[in-house]
Amino acid sequence: MSAWTDGGTLLTGATGLVGGELLPRLLAAAPDSTVHCLVRARDRDELARRAAELIGGAGVPGGWVKRVRVHAGDVRTPGLGLDESSRAALLRDVRSVVHAAATTRFDHELEDARRTNVGGTRHALDFARAAGARFHHVSTAYVEGDRRGGFHNSYEASKAEAEALVRDAAGELHTTVYRPSIIVGDSQSGRSPHFRVLYDPFKWVIYGKTSLLPCRPEVRIDVVPVDFVCDGLLALGGRAESAGATYWLSAGAARALSIGQILERAEPIVNGWLAQRGQPTVAVPRIVSPDHATPEQAQLFALGAAVMRTHVPYMLDELLFEDARSEAALARAGVRCPPLAQYLEVLLHYALERRFGLP
Repeated sequence: MSAWTDGGTLLTGATGLVGGELLPRLLAAAPDSTVHCLVRARDRDELARRAAELIGGAGVPGGWVKRVRVHAGDVRTPGLGLDESSRAALLRDVRSVVHAAATTRFDHELEDARRTNVGGTRHALDFARAAGARFHHVSTAYVEGDRRGGFHNSYEASKAEAEALVRDAAGELHTTVYRPSIIVGDSQSGRSPHFRVLYDPFKWVIYGKTSLLPCRPEVRIDVVPVDFVCDGLLALGGRAESAGATYWLSAGAARALSIGQILERAEPIVNGWLAQRGQPTVAVPRIVSPDHATPEQAQLFALGAAVMRTHVPYMLDELLFEDARSEAALARAGVRCPPLAQYLEVLLHYALERRFGLP
């Protein structure tokens, strides 16, 4: 029997990319259980509005809506910011906590990132202890940092600290850690509530913020679609043997594309879409690499790096993530990560139709 059927589930980060895709899957995995979601809300009206947006945005079928409970709360606050009656009700019902809440911004000051990523994890763990619940932690493959003992930004550092808290709690709780790499939209529909990280360079080039990419074109990018991440979490987390495990939800070398390959494949997709709609096409961005020593190249690289300062580290040093144990567990569960080449067009069409979330 799946662990998801043992009782209710508390889902943090339900309004995010991963949380929004997990919500209907959790409801499907436990058809007799309730999924409790935390959202920030100042009053009842805002809570009702955000609950409607959450349920509609996640595509929850009408017959399942009654099994979704949306509570005003905040992972950054002790007790998850729940009022006394909500907390008591949740403690009675919840047997699994899926902690997907996080700030994924790369430009936060470390203390700001810690408030959500470390403090939120600490408070979610405290709740799981009080409820006697299993704890499923959505971490990131980038807790490895730069693999030289440092971190590229406050996101990586704070997520590494948060994961350390989960490891420390493993002696008293059934914990499972999931480490996805760069997450993009659904591989079948392209659906995504926001367009960050991999999408940003496309957004900047298409809408005229830059015509340069400061990168090494041979660097491969480890990208996974959100449906793979959520399917993997549900399939692995429902098994008893997942307690205490850490799973890598990554693409690895075989399914990755280099920056140069992404640009080569994206150009006809983007310009074909624009031309069909009578919109101006865009030139392929000029790649400038730090490996070129001419003064002009150095100046161009500095200009591009200023625009993309939070992304440049990932465009210069290749970080691929592979773990044989995780691959084998996913294979046994029938979950497979598709290669980026297979769904890049779907991602770009969805993003283009929504102007990458721009006004």
